[in-house]
Amino acid sequence: MEQYVMLSVGQSWTLSKIPDSEGIIFEIFGSHPCLLLFFDHLTDEDIKKVNYGQLKMGYYFISPIIFIVCKIQDFSDWMDAPFSIRAYDDQELDFNLSEDFPQDEGMNINLFLIDRISQKLCAIRNFTTSHNFAAGFRHKCWEQLQEPFSMDLYQSVVSSAYMRLSPKDLGKRAENFFLLKGSVS
Repeated sequence: MEQYVMLSVGQSWTLSKIPDSEGIIFEIFGSHPCLLLFFDHLTDEDIKKVNYGQLKMGYYFISPIIFIVCKIQDFSDWMDAPFSIRAYDDQELDFNLSEDFPQDEGMNINLFLIDRISQKLCAIRNFTTSHNFAAGFRHKCWEQLQEPFSMDLYQSVVSSAYMRLSPKDLGKRAENFFLLKGSVS
């Protein structure tokens, strides 16, 4: 469960399947939320932008799916990742959803940048969300647990959303944004 902690930049990505196209995935490894960015032919400049650039993140809920949306300054326009806590029903996931989220605490997220072509881990960035994002996200996860779930329903809602909304549209509709300031490289 904690194996991803031992990852380092330059290693081959082995924690999940490499997707067939560029994009992002919001995943939970153990009980740790992770934002996986899969892109082709990453340059040193791309890696620097992901490591140090300003990141804006929020989510948009279309029952029963949470669309995580984010944008990294000078690296990407809006990107999105559909997510359901119900995809983890068969795992021992302790996300403490029955508890109130501690006041003024955020959620720790690990960002991994992976080059799809070389399948190498190019960057690791750890950050903490705002309290509003964390509390709202956990509440939406709790709502997901109260609703029926099937992979067919999940795929149907995602497909329908993508037919109507672009990542930019999802970004415009998202809530509980937080801004992670860029750091000096």
